[in-house]
Amino acid sequence: MRLRIFPTVAEALHFGAGRMETIMRVAWLPVVGLLLVNMTTSFAHLSLAAGKLVTFGDLVPNLAALESYAAQAERINWAQRPQAAMIVAGAGLLAQIVLIASFMAPLIRFAGLGERPAPGVVRAPFGADQARLVLGFAASALAVGVLVLAPMHFTTTYTVEYVSTAFGRVFANFPDNDSLHTIELVQGRDLITAAGRQWVYLIGAPLLAAAPFFLVLWAVFAFHFRNAVGAHGAGGVFGLALLALALAGGLSGLAFFYIQALQSGRADALPVGFSVLFAVFAVLVYYVQLRIAAYPGIAVCRHSMAPAGTLSVTRGGDLFRLLIVFAFIGAALFAVQYIINQYALRWISSVVGATLSTTVAYSRLVSAGEEAAWIQPTFVTGWAVIRILVNIFWTFFSYGVIAGLLGRLYRLSEVSR
Repeated sequence: MRLRIFPTVAEALHFGAGRMETIMRVAWLPVVGLLLVNMTTSFAHLSLAAGKLVTFGDLVPNLAALESYAAQAERINWAQRPQAAMIVAGAGLLAQIVLIASFMAPLIRFAGLGERPAPGVVRAPFGADQARLVLGFAASALAVGVLVLAPMHFTTTYTVEYVSTAFGRVFANFPDNDSLHTIELVQGRDLITAAGRQWVYLIGAPLLAAAPFFLVLWAVFAFHFRNAVGAHGAGGVFGLALLALALAGGLSGLAFFYIQALQSGRADALPVGFSVLFAVFAVLVYYVQLRIAAYPGIAVCRHSMAPAGTLSVTRGGDLFRLLIVFAFIGAALFAVQYIINQYALRWISSVVGATLSTTVAYSRLVSAGEEAAWIQPTFVTGWAVIRILVNIFWTFFSYGVIAGLLGRLYRLSEVSR
């Protein structure tokens, strides 16, 4: 079954907006927990950097600058005490993962299977479904690292290192064949240059180092396009093989020129070459992420970590359709966030400001020109609460959209496999 772009986007957005009541019931407690975890992590970094316990009382009346202070403290901690900073960051990340999984797992099953979350308002469960969701996302990240980044990084790094070491070895050279007493020490690359065989160093070594790129890319493209052979018939096999070969050759050729610039020490070519090399890595990483994007939802809805059906969701042209789906959903989420911050909150701010002015004027009128002391703190606190609630609703909607998308991808995997 083909992945249809607009129905998929519409279902994800509709689930986030149309199931808001259920999302709020399931997610409000974990989301509040996320806010507390973020605040606790900020104060932990501040305390670590200051060398003492920092509390709310230490930041009043500058509590609004907590995020800025915490970011500065975090940079200091990573520079001066990285192990402690790693513990704080790791503990915060673990708590966030547990809290997110507690409400995302039942929402994904609701979107994929129509199974309503368990009743109750005060809930933040962590069971088998939540563990599968965490392991599903971890497996996706591990696949990117193990299948793409690690082999290419280590192979290329060590190949360049070994070749450079070999060409940099010092040899004894006898420039005068009639005298063994005339000896000069030269490097291997200098001997190759003197013999007129510069291509060994400038072409052969970078070609050898770029070979892993070609092999990995060719394997990836060949594996992907083989799914389209059935649709194109036997006559299309040769064309698809050439397409995979051309794509792999083109991208690995870009890597070759970067490695060549690195070997030859051309500083002017290195920035461009590095950007090209990074682009090659990015293409591969995002390709793998798209291919396994459905896996966390499949693991949760199927009550199993078996990956069967995962790759069928992005088979052939469906890979590019899913990319377009992500682009549309990202654009929609950005548009909603922009409207909230640029229009809704500004309108609410103007209403709050007008109400504050009216309240102050009335207070002075009935109190012989004296403004009541409670007005300013009350309105400032109320405005902060409004902004927090708006952002919490935004969080509900965003996670609901993600759950709706993963549920849709699960159903596609069941039909396509």
